[in-house]
Amino acid sequence: MNIPTETNDRPEIPDNITPAVYFNTLVKDRINKCPIPKIKTMNVLIEFNITGESENSGRWGLFIEKGLACNVIYAND
Repeated sequence: MNIPTETNDRPEIPDNITPAVYFNTLVKDRINKCPIPKIKTMNVLIEFNITGESENSGRWGLFIEKGLACNVIYAND
């Protein structure tokens, strides 16, 4: 499998972007538009933590349905 290594098409990331906007736009697009074949039976929730003292720190979740990134939520609630 050839995994793309080109980074020339990466968008500029503004300094004032929030994690919710970052994950729901940039990360989803990178995952969903990647030419690597998707696993159509993959339905998972990936949880991760943003550390630090910012208002955005805490637990987040990335939902993958049928191999595609669908939604990112702030899961601290």
